[in-house]
Amino acid sequence: MRILVTGSSGRVGRLLVGKLLDQEHEVAGLDLQPSKRVHDKYLEVVGNL
Repeated sequence: MRILVTGSSGRVGRLLVGKLLDQEHEVAGLDLQPSKRVHDKYLEVVGNL
């Protein structure tokens, strides 16, 4: 499943992204600050809605 997580660099977002990746989901993270996470199923988008 593909999932978008807003606030992916925050405390809750980081934990959520980690859990979703552990469950082998494809995750796109959106935040103003880069998280520096490297994973083959993770796409990071730095920006604002």
